[in-house]
Amino acid sequence: MPARRKRSLFAKHTATAVSSRTPAQLARPEEYNRFVSAIELRFLRLAHCEIDARARYDGNQLSPVVTEGNVQYVGHDDGFIVYHELIFDAKPTSGKGSHASVRATFEVEYASPTPVTDELFAVFRANNLPVNVWPFFREFVNTALGRAAWPPYLLPTLKVSPAGRPQRQRVGKTHSASGE
Repeated sequence: MPARRKRSLFAKHTATAVSSRTPAQLARPEEYNRFVSAIELRFLRLAHCEIDARARYDGNQLSPVVTEGNVQYVGHDDGFIVYHELIFDAKPTSGKGSHASVRATFEVEYASPTPVTDELFAVFRANNLPVNVWPFFREFVNTALGRAAWPPYLLPTLKVSPAGRPQRQRVGKTHSASGE
């Protein structure tokens, strides 16, 4: 007889859009392709984090939401550095009980022979930056929740659509407190 699945602690997973620029404010595809084909990831680190799990986990089913916080870049002679903040917030679906949040800012450095512009960065932010940062944020959320004695939560993988746009809004596999 197959084992019965335990009730999931997490009801759903959602994400926010990462770019609000209009097409006229974005780099032309050929310009962006030249830019992105020449860049290399040089360095990535966790620059800042906050974990707020002041109350013990009380067993309520949680509804996690991931949002993008502050994102900025700084150009330099041979590339650019990006500071990318992501926020995980898990609140009880009932609206009552404990909640937890994990906020992380990653510093990501890229080598680039082409200076980054606002138009290039708008496209890069929406398409390439999430591919580099998301796996690190995913692991950090899972580990941070476990260290706070909350059930670990494995965020879904980042999906890239045929059009090349990353998509994080799909529901990922959820886990119970026992990890099943």
